[in-house]
Amino acid sequence: MKKCSNCQTEFNDEVKFCSVCGTKLCQNTVPAWQNPSQSSNNYAQPQQPCRQQNGNAFQPTVVPRDNRKTFSIISYIGILWLFGLCTAPEKHDSRVRFNVGQGIILSVADTVLFVIALILASIFKAVFTKTSTAFGYTLYSELLPVGSALIAIVWLLFSAGVIFFSVYGIVKVSKNQDTYLPIIGKMSFYR
Repeated sequence: MKKCSNCQTEFNDEVKFCSVCGTKLCQNTVPAWQNPSQSSNNYAQPQQPCRQQNGNAFQPTVVPRDNRKTFSIISYIGILWLFGLCTAPEKHDSRVRFNVGQGIILSVADTVLFVIALILASIFKAVFTKTSTAFGYTLYSELLPVGSALIAIVWLLFSAGVIFFSVYGIVKVSKNQDTYLPIIGKMSFYR
């Protein structure tokens, strides 16, 4: 019996390619992510593929690239977590699912923070706008420097929060650590 090194489906010995994922089948191969000698690296690359004899020379077979780490990293960039959510076979991997869940909750938090920043900026604009009227008509409106400074601080805090959480998640995945984002990470509903 042959077993696919990518998706672990078993086939008869005469089958040459996996009908599920298209990987070239070898006799008794084990993928790197199940190899206990590489347990320290959460995102181990697949083992070297078997070689097929072609005439007198051996030719390597093509093995699909392990994209789990890539999909985990891009989960923290805006709504790019959709790629990790929708692509196969990585969407079933527990690490990708964890990081996609963190990316989703980060997007939700970004949206909530954006709405709060927009409301605060509108309030500051309304409170710190000086209007000049004459005979019931508005001649001009001017935003006071205090209002401008407060609005700038609100948007700066929003941007800093978004960047901090994104960089934090990317750095942790790059170090092969699957950890929750500070404050918002445990609210993730997708795992």
